[in-house]
Amino acid sequence: MTVLESLKSYIEYDERIKKEYMIQKELYDVSAKLKEIRKKKCLTQHDILSESSLTENKVIEIETYNGDATMGSVVRYCDAIGIKLSDLLEKYCEEGDTNGNI
Repeated sequence: MTVLESLKSYIEYDERIKKEYMIQKELYDVSAKLKEIRKKKCLTQHDILSESSLTENKVIEIETYNGDATMGSVVRYCDAIGIKLSDLLEKYCEEGDTNGNI
């Protein structure tokens, strides 16, 4: 059972847990979006390994949100897929999207 799944079962009973669930869900969604971008650019995980100093385990952790990737690892991953994390965040801010869609 993932952290996200275990938190989900307690959401209705505890506001602190509900907030933690929302944070974990957002991190999971970012991971999924990064993987989606990589695939749309026809890049493989091996391509990411070749273009970054990340290990295979770290790439898998980032793409599945199975672990606790550092901000540095995420930035290196973004660089390897040809995007800047700051550009994604800036685009989000410019669009004024308050629904959590990147």
